[in-house]
Amino acid sequence: MTRKLIEKNLRKDIDRASSLIEVPTCETAATFVEMGVGPAIVHTLCIERHLSRHVQALDLGPRVGALQFSAIYRKGALKNPLVKALLDQVSG
Repeated sequence: MTRKLIEKNLRKDIDRASSLIEVPTCETAATFVEMGVGPAIVHTLCIERHLSRHVQALDLGPRVGALQFSAIYRKGALKNPLVKALLDQVSG
């Protein structure tokens, strides 16, 4: 269900990505973010327990439907213009 909601509501943004990794859990996504693999989109409800000094979140708001999602990214990643552009695009 999460994947379908994301694909339905963020399709134009996803189509612009050069690569995507689908992971089975929010925890895995947060681990990849912390490792520096790249940003992720996860349920807002599950991310709170995975935030750390390295993992930050940006609430995407009601744009994606009834369930709210957050984009998570590694602290300092906003210095990378590509990461900043991606987060601006999906949160805009």
